[in-house]
Amino acid sequence: MYKNNIVDRGQLYFSLCQVAKQFESGLVILDAQQQHNIIFANNIFASMVEYSNDELIGSTLSLLTGPLTDSNSEALILESLQLGLSLKLSIFHYRKDQTAFWNELSILPIRDHESIVQFYIVAARDITDSINVEALITVEREAYSELEQGANITDVFEHLCRHIATTLQKKSYTCIFLINQNRLKLTASNALSEKMQKIFHMMDNLNVDYGSFLQAIRKERYIVHDLAQHSKEWAKILQQNGIEAIWHQAIKTPEGELVGIFSLFFEESIKLPRPSEIKFLDRVAPIITLALKYFNQKQEILQLAYYDEKTGLPNFALFQNELTQFYQEDYRGVICIIEPGEYQRVVDLYGRQGGDALLLQLAQRAMFIPAFENALIARYTNSSVILASKHTIDEELEGLLHEIIVEPFTIEGKSVYITLKIGTSNYGQFISSTEAVKRADTALSVSLKSAGTTMKVYDESQVQTLQLEMEVLSSFSYALKNMEFTPVLQPKVNIQTGQIEGFEALARWFSESLGFVSPAIFIPVAENTGNIHKVDRVILRKILAWQKTRQDTGKQMYQIAVNISPNHFYDPHFVENMKQLINEYGVEPRYIKFEITESVELENMIRAKGIINELKAFGIAMSIDDFGVGYSSLGYLKELPFDEIKIDKSFIDHLTDGRMNAVVRTLIQLSADLNMKSVAEGIETEEQHLELQKIGCQVGQGYYYYKPMTLSEVEQLLDYETLPPY
Repeated sequence: MYKNNIVDRGQLYFSLCQVAKQFESGLVILDAQQQHNIIFANNIFASMVEYSNDELIGSTLSLLTGPLTDSNSEALILESLQLGLSLKLSIFHYRKDQTAFWNELSILPIRDHESIVQFYIVAARDITDSINVEALITVEREAYSELEQGANITDVFEHLCRHIATTLQKKSYTCIFLINQNRLKLTASNALSEKMQKIFHMMDNLNVDYGSFLQAIRKERYIVHDLAQHSKEWAKILQQNGIEAIWHQAIKTPEGELVGIFSLFFEESIKLPRPSEIKFLDRVAPIITLALKYFNQKQEILQLAYYDEKTGLPNFALFQNELTQFYQEDYRGVICIIEPGEYQRVVDLYGRQGGDALLLQLAQRAMFIPAFENALIARYTNSSVILASKHTIDEELEGLLHEIIVEPFTIEGKSVYITLKIGTSNYGQFISSTEAVKRADTALSVSLKSAGTTMKVYDESQVQTLQLEMEVLSSFSYALKNMEFTPVLQPKVNIQTGQIEGFEALARWFSESLGFVSPAIFIPVAENTGNIHKVDRVILRKILAWQKTRQDTGKQMYQIAVNISPNHFYDPHFVENMKQLINEYGVEPRYIKFEITESVELENMIRAKGIINELKAFGIAMSIDDFGVGYSSLGYLKELPFDEIKIDKSFIDHLTDGRMNAVVRTLIQLSADLNMKSVAEGIETEEQHLELQKIGCQVGQGYYYYKPMTLSEVEQLLDYETLPPY
């Protein structure tokens, strides 16, 4: 194109400007030699972002960023500019008036004859409409899928609210209201639904007249960009609760009847929506209308049906009716409730349809066993089937049921082996049908706590165990109030030197009414009832108080690991609360370590990483407990910045097995490669200690060294310990 293929910088810039002026989409030229400043912008780009040419020249692309712009996308742009790379991505940008839009950027480096990047051409295109359309297609598909899988309308609408709030990228409360007797009922919200419930409860208590409001909304939409200019009573209530602007969109039936409102509430006054945003709101309402109609139709069908829609099996209502007929015909037999031990894992891998297929195949196999000829078989719960034979079974029942799993099940063309959890009870003349099912359910609850294929026959002791769990639950509030939970500490020992490096705090409960309550009982109860985070806090508080005393008296300080439950870890206020608690006692954060199980990753990798980084920045060390017992460990370990890996006791118990030994060696090497400390749990013998010492494990914990001790016992140990205990 140019003589001798040499073009000086000025000629190159002039040529690029000529091309840019003719370009049919927004385009800017960045100076690669001057901090990537904008040195040219065509009219289409200036019109799209609503900045003047003078305002654009000399600025950078960061001029277009705002509060909701993705920092990762910004980093990618900066990286491509620094490295001279081409890049294409979509990013959330802001116009001069701070209205947002989706900007599709294509960045192309322009090099001179010596391959040095002189300029960047950046093409920009507003793709907000297409992004919105794609988002709505996705949310519509997901709404129907969720309804098809049995989700209730509130869950579907909440998902829709979250999705729409993400798409619009506006700081707002996105809500769906249904109209009931000329009143608005909040059905779903993307966040802080309690606040919106409170506002509309106030309106109901004050008997606010919704008439004028509902009359206005019948015109499709109702937008107030500044409530301060509105004199209606409902507007004043909204303002009193921090709401300054609203967008409402009518939800109508095909016949034009107003059945609800889709709303956005803003905590600051806003500008009127742009045409693209109005178009988006217009498309949302029909999706809500159709989802609501579909849900109502489905509910009516389900109320009339006697068969499980997903599997075609009889449902429990039909089972109950036919079992009543068995009683009338004086049959006496056995009721079995059967649940695949791996049901949830199958659902995780193959979806709900995989779980349905598994239960259907399980029921079909049971029906082919001669002893269960003419038996009742139905779907009992999402994860189990229930069976009632017409006669007593002389052969061993567990052996018969074991026949069901001899061959693998087929899910999506793949072979799947499972275990069964089975609870059984007799039924007949002296046991009502309701009681018989209840007993089988109780036996299943016990069976679910055991490993492998397990069948439990109902007996009274199972009820006693469940009663104990209920007593534990009843005593929980008192125990928390009176600080009955207390820590015991188990030392963590340097395997090479024998010196104590730190401790793990273990929760114990000495109940005033129940006596000593095993952690195996109270921890599952605490987790299931949402109280585990309270136990975590009590234990941490007592540990901090003990450390504070040692610190104030000038004694040597040790790092103490405190177990944090997954539910507590993901609490929105977890990090803030932990910092506040540690600061309250004035203990240096480096003397605290949090142990979390690898299951925390399964919920949200990105969120877990953010929480761990915040804690580490504060000074708290992080340990991953029970490592290796899950099925996704190696895939995410390198992504999460742990300081320590705790190798589960189940591995240490089998160190003499060559294959297991190799696994432990690999885990120790992996921790070293990732700059993490390796800790072996559950060391009980000298042989285990010596083997771990030989293969380079750094820290050990277990009865071979020390049992868990009270705080006073630990004080005595630390005061007098001079030599290793072995």
